[in-house]
Amino acid sequence: MPQLSGMKSPVWAKKGSTYPEPGQAGSEPAPSDAIISYGLEASEQVEEVATERDDTQAGMIEGPQYFNRRWETQFSTYEAASGTAGTASPQNKLLRACGFAETIQASNSVTYSLTDLQAEQDWVDLSFVHALQLHKSTGCRGSVTFAGEAGGFITRAFNFTGLFAVPTQVSLPQTAPTFTNQTSGLILSGGNTPTVEIGTSPTAIPVCLQSFSIQLENTLDISDRGSCKQQVQITNRAVTAEMVIKTPLLAEFNYWDHYINRTVDSLKIVHGTVAGRITEFQLPKMRLRQTGNTDVGGIQHTQFTLYPERDAGANNSLVIVQR
Repeated sequence: MPQLSGMKSPVWAKKGSTYPEPGQAGSEPAPSDAIISYGLEASEQVEEVATERDDTQAGMIEGPQYFNRRWETQFSTYEAASGTAGTASPQNKLLRACGFAETIQASNSVTYSLTDLQAEQDWVDLSFVHALQLHKSTGCRGSVTFAGEAGGFITRAFNFTGLFAVPTQVSLPQTAPTFTNQTSGLILSGGNTPTVEIGTSPTAIPVCLQSFSIQLENTLDISDRGSCKQQVQITNRAVTAEMVIKTPLLAEFNYWDHYINRTVDSLKIVHGTVAGRITEFQLPKMRLRQTGNTDVGGIQHTQFTLYPERDAGANNSLVIVQR
């Protein structure tokens, strides 16, 4: 299947008013819909069924029929808020298409929490340019991984599935992006990442974070069924996480007790110190398990697998707050 790789194009993300039909161009992106992104890869996927006959007559030979034509699109962005507290970044459309609901508290914060899978799901139309062709993947839904390592940027890696639309020819001035309400990323460091805590106040335990990864892995269905409108739908999800911390003294954090007793903990990572550029990752309920040890710069570190949980009837296994 055709694959587009090594693209320098940004991604344009726009939400239309109604879910698009297969093959339709979807919503037309504006320059301000551009997302600061990198590592863009896209591949067309399609199912094929050929006609089978034991006795084929002249003029009756048929080629294969195609269905479930779609784009698989992957790209990454830096973890960055809008620059203004209480104002959503254009990346909010990407998060909503991964199953997050958005709550805006003006001049204060934007909170993303997971939605009920039985509720109406948001989507996004993605556009990108390759060889002066405007490609569109419409009605997209997908998954996202948040990850960071000390001395590097915290990033979001998106993986979207969307309906295929026929590319169109464009010119460079027509596709010039304008990046609004987007800030540059911040590296994970002591100065930029002031709070990493296990547990809740007043008994929260501070730890020294070397790296972390939080994955929101959604199961997607794109089946093409008779008399039904083809859609990409999220049918299931799982939140998983890992982290590596500087091995603490057991008197400070006896993680063995937490693991053996299956203690219900929580995790909070606050990244950024200036209003409008702060992101807080929350696992409100999770259990941890020590899975290994590693040497970083001659200092012993401990690896953990985290098992996020949610309250009965709630969708609070992962919360992201931007302030």
